[in-house]
Amino acid sequence: MITKKLLSSKLKIQTFVSKKHFFVLLCSIFCSSTISYSTTYYSRVTGNWNVTSTWSTSIGGPASAVVPGAGDDVDIRHTVTLTTNQSIANVAINGGSLHIYLSGSPTIIFTVTGNFTMNGGFFFQLSPSITSVTGNFTMTNTSYITSGGIDKIINVSGNFNVIASGSIASIGNVCLNVTGSFFVATGASASLVTGNTASKSFGHFINNGTWNNSSKNVPITINGNFQNNGTFTNGTGKVTFIGATS
Repeated sequence: MITKKLLSSKLKIQTFVSKKHFFVLLCSIFCSSTISYSTTYYSRVTGNWNVTSTWSTSIGGPASAVVPGAGDDVDIRHTVTLTTNQSIANVAINGGSLHIYLSGSPTIIFTVTGNFTMNGGFFFQLSPSITSVTGNFTMTNTSYITSGGIDKIINVSGNFNVIASGSIASIGNVCLNVTGSFFVATGASASLVTGNTASKSFGHFINNGTWNNSSKNVPITINGNFQNNGTFTNGTGKVTFIGATS
């Protein structure tokens, strides 16, 4: 009788352990199947975004089998033209140029779920478009945002940073809406250029370098605090202050 009870208990324990192992194995399979891995794509030639020969998964490498998609990162070193709605994780322009253009197109939606970084180069919004950046938008070296009117929009949920001494950021005719801070570092400069009539709206404005709006006199709204530790030249453009100034 005792032996039967021991055998029964042992069998129950083994069954419990087996079930536990089964559920652990099942969980590991499920979890591994739901994890997605991003790929970094590097431009290798000038071309359209949706053409595989434009991209490689290594710098200067062979053409990729697929084009960058949602969750991937892109490193642009040539001229790449985007002609359709696109979602991507992170964008880095390293001396290249990103064009948003489609003749006679409806508004193109370009969604960046991470950060948008310009380390020298151009970002052209040539067609009606909305670029939404969940993270930060950063400009270094000599970088240009060139757009053609109020139907070109950039929305930044994070901060807009012009960093590194010697950096020159030229911001063209684009509606720029920054939820966080617009920040200009010491020794850096930011200028509003090229027929600028589109409004700019910033959560906070912190200038430790040089800000120049004198040539285009663009209307600006600062929803939070304004802090100027550098040179602020605004011309006759209307600046609406909603927060504190210092």
